[in-house]
Amino acid sequence: MVVGTKKLYGFPVFIASCVLTTVTIGFVLWDEQNQRNRRQEGVRQRLKNVQQQQNMTDYAIQKQKYEEYKTTHS
Repeated sequence: MVVGTKKLYGFPVFIASCVLTTVTIGFVLWDEQNQRNRRQEGVRQRLKNVQQQQNMTDYAIQKQKYEEYKTTHS
């Protein structure tokens, strides 16, 4: 056995791996939050479009009934 200077790579490697792991976990959480927000915004937009279409349909029906009322009571 050769006894020489001991190189202590263990602690710096441990610290570097902890930092890398923490940054990776932080990035994954941030990315998941962004994806969730994008999906929710898409759902909100679709619901808004459906509601607008329903409102336009109701408006057309009401307008038609009003026109029928006007023609019968004029």
